[in-house]
Amino acid sequence: IEDTPEIIALFMAPSTIYMHPRELNSDKVPRHLLANEWRLIEKSWIGGGALYLSKRDAPYMIIGFRSNEKVFERWYINLQDPFKRTNLGFDYLDMELDVEVARDLKSYNLKDEKKFEELIEMGFIADEKANFLRKTGFSVAEEIKDGTSIIEKWKDWNPTDGISPASLPNGWNVI
Repeated sequence: IEDTPEIIALFMAPSTIYMHPRELNSDKVPRHLLANEWRLIEKSWIGGGALYLSKRDAPYMIIGFRSNEKVFERWYINLQDPFKRTNLGFDYLDMELDVEVARDLKSYNLKDEKKFEELIEMGFIADEKANFLRKTGFSVAEEIKDGTSIIEKWKDWNPTDGISPASLPNGWNVI
């Protein structure tokens, strides 16, 4: 919905088909995306939609999850490698550590810290990068709390009626 030198804003409309990881030999979501082999299955987005916001080259994206009543019910800071533009859209690698922000935007807590620590212990994330990601997560959460983050422009945003579920483009699975 917006792609400028400053920000990438994407919207996952209800019923959008997307690909989600599963273990190779079961229907379980892999515990560690960085440490395990996995496959992708087709899923349909359930709920009121999600707004994805990322500053260019930032090691995070902020996700606003909308309720069926069309309001943002929660915000989430996904720590990751920066978006990488492809000929089909954007790719990124999730680093497993996330920050959940309360609906009132005044408090937050870490999510999946144990999984993150396991990846550090297994050598998939270096200590220096782990410290950088933690610092980034807390810094972005404080910006949200202080009203100075990129969500300020978007926290009352509503998709127009013209936004419909996207489909996967041909060739999405070719690297």
